[in-house]
Amino acid sequence: MSYVHLNARERMSIFYLHGYGLSLREIGRRLNRSHATISRGLERTIVSLAGIVTVLLKLMLRRAKHYLDIKGATIKQDYASAL
Repeated sequence: MSYVHLNARERMSIFYLHGYGLSLREIGRRLNRSHATISRGLERTIVSLAGIVTVLLKLMLRRAKHYLDIKGATIKQDYASAL
């Protein structure tokens, strides 16, 4: 028995179909794959997306810190005057 990896399109299809509430067995039937393969594919997709989100959040935090460094004096002055 040969094993063929899930491609990127199949992984995203699994992720979206699962998000629509389809069971792993139903997704497997639609993609002509085992439900166990679907389960592993879903897990790997979630882990991959979590990594991407982590990287994006770090970039956003870096930009926010940069912005606050530029605007920091104004923000601190506004806060002090509000007290």
